[in-house]
Amino acid sequence: MITKIFFTMLVIIVVGMIFKSQNQGKATTPESKKTPGQKSDETASLAPKTVAYLLIGLLIVVSGAVGYFSWSDSNQVVSLRVINAGGTLSEYQAYRKDISGREFTSIDGIYIRLADTDRLEMLIKE
Repeated sequence: MITKIFFTMLVIIVVGMIFKSQNQGKATTPESKKTPGQKSDETASLAPKTVAYLLIGLLIVVSGAVGYFSWSDSNQVVSLRVINAGGTLSEYQAYRKDISGREFTSIDGIYIRLADTDRLEMLIKE
């Protein structure tokens, strides 16, 4: 997870350096050499800033969407059916984030650890 953040920061820094080098590489003409009909280059530097802000905004929106969908998926309530070796059936409800391997915590706060002979069925409510 931390590598994704570092990679994103690296991309932002590289894009910023590219925009900065493009702005410095432009030969600016002094005001005295400009002809009266020639426009100023002030609007030309607006485009890289706008693109950078749009990229940052897009990054924030996508990160927020991924975070929301991850949170929504982990807080989904699922019905669990535990069938032991003797055929006894027990039903529980738990959040998806509370299920890990052969153990889970139900919505009621009951911690259940399954034996190797137990079978777990997960019924997802849509």
